[in-house]
Amino acid sequence: MDGETWSEPVQTHKNDRIDWLNIEYANEMFLISGENQTGHYISYSKDGANWSEPVTDSGNGRMVFGNNLWIICDCYCIYVWNRDFTHKEQVEPSYDNARVDYYDVAFGNGRFVLVSSCANDRDVFTSTDGLNWKRLFTEISCQCITFDGKQFVAGGGGGRIWTSTDGENWTEHRALPSNFLPSKIKYGNGNYIIMGTLKCIYTL
Repeated sequence: MDGETWSEPVQTHKNDRIDWLNIEYANEMFLISGENQTGHYISYSKDGANWSEPVTDSGNGRMVFGNNLWIICDCYCIYVWNRDFTHKEQVEPSYDNARVDYYDVAFGNGRFVLVSSCANDRDVFTSTDGLNWKRLFTEISCQCITFDGKQFVAGGGGGRIWTSTDGENWTEHRALPSNFLPSKIKYGNGNYIIMGTLKCIYTL
């Protein structure tokens, strides 16, 4: 429990060769998402050692918990699960039949904020219930997003960092090298950790 002494590697599911790509902790449980040649999966655990059977058709991307819901990104849709994983809805927030890559999602100030890419457009979606989404045609181009307790912080191309309290009105900050493209951002203990290209990790 000290971050220095680790157990031996444990195979989560002995008969399933799944590449687990993302992990989140909320609602007193761990949630992982991933994929193999047959589909996209999630699995959840209370202790990190004993895992549920993989649930298929559930998304393989970033996830977040809020308003008693789990939101899980997938390539061209999102999945909305209740807190106990007994019911799900599949949602495509774009509303225009375009194929959208949903990159990342965060929850804060009572709403979900989703960053995505649709062709050459860079769209942001907001929702309070996970089912009905408001599409915002913005100028921000972001691949990752987090919430720090007060505001949303998103990272995008050109070394840009964007901030917003409501997911709709954004302020641009050029905080990183222009050739750095963030892939993941997290906040904790007063610091932002940003991973991306250039084989770099930045702290802000």
